[in-house]
Amino acid sequence: MRASQVLVRRTTLRGVLLSRGVRIAARRLLARLHSADELSVLLTDDSGIRDLNRRHRLIDRATDVLSFPQHEADELTPPVAPDRATPALLGDVVISLQTARRMKGCGSLVAEVRRLLVHGTLHLFGYDHDDPPRDDEPMLELQEQLLIELATTR
Repeated sequence: MRASQVLVRRTTLRGVLLSRGVRIAARRLLARLHSADELSVLLTDDSGIRDLNRRHRLIDRATDVLSFPQHEADELTPPVAPDRATPALLGDVVISLQTARRMKGCGSLVAEVRRLLVHGTLHLFGYDHDDPPRDDEPMLELQEQLLIELATTR
């Protein structure tokens, strides 16, 4: 299978430092999900994600991660064939590094950003969860499995 294309944009200095690792993790994640599609990731701050949340979801507060699929969930196709000539744009994942830093607890910022990347990407694949999420939901179980695989894959 051909490698996925991942575009990482950043609006913060910390985002510049994390962008290479996010790009590598996103490529590994898409490969694990058998997708050769393109993914766009924006690493921003609370102000940037709050603006997007307000404009697109009418919720005037910062959040940890937003996903903007290129296609509606019922239009999503199964993982693409590796011989498809032109990849499709899967969508955009937006991560607030400020919120990630607050949420990381005693873990690392890199691990928290990776968790948010996986979470947001699964939403692009049509997965969803209750609000607030339950630990036994299929999406969150898959998320944890993928995080373990990403952490052990070099």
